[in-house]
Amino acid sequence: MIVYFVIHSLSFRYSDGIMGLDRYYELPDDSVDLLILGSSHAFEDINTAYLFDNYGISSFILAGSIQPMWNTYYYLEEALDYQTPQMIVLEAYTTTLAYDYSDNSRIIKNNYGIRNSYRKYQSLKESVSQDEFDDYYLEYRQWHSRYTEMAANNYDCYYEKPLYQYFMGFGVNFKTTEYERNDAKISDESLNMKNKSEKYYRKIIELCQEKNIPLVIVVSPYIVTQREQKIYNYAEAIAEEYAVPFVNYNSEEYYDLLDIDFQSDFADQGHLNYKGNLKYTQAIAELVTSVYSFEDHRNDSKYLDWQYHSKDVGLRIANQRIKDAQSLDELKEAIDSDESVTMYLLSVSGTSNPIMQETLERLYSDDVIIRDGSIYCIQNNIVVDSWQEPGEPKEVSRDIWYGTLFMRYQLNTLGSNIHTNAQIFYNGKQYVDEMQGVYLVICNEYTQDVVRVCQLTVSGQEVVITDKSGM
Repeated sequence: MIVYFVIHSLSFRYSDGIMGLDRYYELPDDSVDLLILGSSHAFEDINTAYLFDNYGISSFILAGSIQPMWNTYYYLEEALDYQTPQMIVLEAYTTTLAYDYSDNSRIIKNNYGIRNSYRKYQSLKESVSQDEFDDYYLEYRQWHSRYTEMAANNYDCYYEKPLYQYFMGFGVNFKTTEYERNDAKISDESLNMKNKSEKYYRKIIELCQEKNIPLVIVVSPYIVTQREQKIYNYAEAIAEEYAVPFVNYNSEEYYDLLDIDFQSDFADQGHLNYKGNLKYTQAIAELVTSVYSFEDHRNDSKYLDWQYHSKDVGLRIANQRIKDAQSLDELKEAIDSDESVTMYLLSVSGTSNPIMQETLERLYSDDVIIRDGSIYCIQNNIVVDSWQEPGEPKEVSRDIWYGTLFMRYQLNTLGSNIHTNAQIFYNGKQYVDEMQGVYLVICNEYTQDVVRVCQLTVSGQEVVITDKSGM
């Protein structure tokens, strides 16, 4: 029992690579209609929630960070032992890899999730050099000292969120980085990919054809180089040998067709963000539905996991709107648009100021007067609960627990001296550093996230919002 606990606690739980397979093993038989393979260019750029919400396609992304073609091949073998997809999409970014062995992190992510021990052995043999093989095959050598790095994602409760309970391999990237429009001229030249990459690229195509599963190969939009474009020409020529559709979305034509905005649609130079992936996923949907006629599962009870997954993705995007709100009006609008939001209002000081009181009254519709030394719970514009004392208290102490969120407010009056202590902790992180103003702690009940913590203070004739979420 002790050995089991140690292994369970210290072994790796990366969301890319390892967790994708863990979740895939739990799915109902023959529930995955569209299997998507590749690297982070697959799991950040192709939105499985969008495919289900708009087309009823039950898709799943089995991919790992910079996953080489040899690992993708063994993932495909493993996947076909548990599901019979109607179609497969291969994202081909890693045809451009210039090496035969990955770094430590990618070796772990792209191998340790495989359940079949012999297949894992085969995959590792291709992933590491002979002199390092034992260090990876005997997995404990990689994680035995990780107790010094233990974090929230090492505990089971961390995976009780819908993000992980209904994980379909897709990870939303909420960053935005501006770029100049990419010069995506496709050269007429070809450049061979590495022999090892080509070997497994062909094996993936051949395995799909052996199993009579339609395959399409795509390249996601990103800041592509001329060298990579030449390799994609070579990869496309190989696909043509097998009569497999190959679409490289890095061209002026496709940038225009997808309406890709390089100022707003990219998270970084390699990945689309939560706005850009919707445009690209629509193109993927049109491509795959032109090849295969998928059944619409949106009203099928067998596919509730996809419904819950879509809800989670949608609400996490709504959470982002709350995080991005710059003014009180924007914040109020974002909160009102999401019924899953609960707002805790911790009033430390300044609520007697008419400007502050008027501002607070805009956050809810009740005739509740906010007073210093109190905590209020607001849902759908209504104060549903409060922790306060009537009159002028000599002493106030309030503790609120919300999962791993803890709030405490204490006020003591000794003669003319008033002592206050306000604390907001989430996952052991302190969010309050100044004992003044009013704090808003905005939570999402469904996604089980603390979305934003901000402080309201009066400056002159207006209330200033200071974000405290990044403290």
